[in-house]
Amino acid sequence: MKSLLLDRPSRSVLSLGCLVFVAFGFIQNGPSGIQPGEHSAVNNIFETGSYRYELGGVCKLSEDNAVCWNPDGSQNKGLTDKLTEAIRHPIASNQTSYSVTFQKKTRFVFVKKTQIKPTGSGPDNGRVFQQRTYTGSFVEGWSENGSNLSASERGFNGGETNWSGIQGAFEPGTKEYPLRYEFTSSPIKGTTRKLEPGKFEVDGNTFEIVSISDHVKPANYVSGGPVATGDYRYVQRLPKTDILVKVVSITNPFSAMAFQLADDKGNAIQYVDEKENTVTSDEASKWYSLNQQNSANGKQKPFPYFSPGSYYFDPKNANSPYPQPTSFFYISKEKCKNIVITTTQREVYVFEHIKLDPN
Repeated sequence: MKSLLLDRPSRSVLSLGCLVFVAFGFIQNGPSGIQPGEHSAVNNIFETGSYRYELGGVCKLSEDNAVCWNPDGSQNKGLTDKLTEAIRHPIASNQTSYSVTFQKKTRFVFVKKTQIKPTGSGPDNGRVFQQRTYTGSFVEGWSENGSNLSASERGFNGGETNWSGIQGAFEPGTKEYPLRYEFTSSPIKGTTRKLEPGKFEVDGNTFEIVSISDHVKPANYVSGGPVATGDYRYVQRLPKTDILVKVVSITNPFSAMAFQLADDKGNAIQYVDEKENTVTSDEASKWYSLNQQNSANGKQKPFPYFSPGSYYFDPKNANSPYPQPTSFFYISKEKCKNIVITTTQREVYVFEHIKLDPN
């Protein structure tokens, strides 16, 4: 028979060790209701890529037991029994702790991910989607970082089912709260444009390169190593070029934009050497392969190439309290002729109604 969640502890990675009490804030993951561009998880189920995602239950955990219910508030005895067993009889090799927020309602929602197609047919890994809210105080919602509570099982057809526990903290009076799940594509190469001041549009969002200048070392600069070498040591380098980018307007919150510096032919600059000569990824990989034997003998040379840097903007982080409109690049501005723009697309699926207490 196919093993179910926690039926065989040796197959499960869901085990709860100690209960750790800490106070921390969560980041809001959006209001109720479907927002423009989002997809509704009808009956708390949706399919994307090779997997089906569904809500398996909501739980309240304590030091010695669990109480679980379905998203509609009805009893879920099976999940209650399995989680309680895991809490009371954890596997020594999989000790796990979890946190609660003082004077708030701490809950776990379990998302069940089942393989329904061969892999390779689309996005397979989702995560909690949150439009970042930075208030300096507690904001209720599901934790983007999720939790270490998880388990897996495999059916006779070879398909795998994974359970993931996502932790949340809420105001005591909150009755239900949606869960937004996001999937992001691999970066898609877009346009190549000349690196010069001016506005440009990407997927409906407008940006402006305000200035390109020699790097100005801040008065409070602390010497560090911004670029790692191949042997995981750091080379002390200072940026050489500052590029100030302004976000003019965002009309498509589902598209993140990045750009890399490019040479005069429009080829993205992956690496440069000490003299700022362009080095391809193939050349860097070849050097690394040739020097692996030296690494095994403890005589590895420092990686002689480094990345010139890049710019990245995600609309969901637009209200960060730590804006960094100026990006630093480790190559002289005379070498910066063009930029290659890439985009990352996001899809958001919403489990709209999740009751935070049983009926």
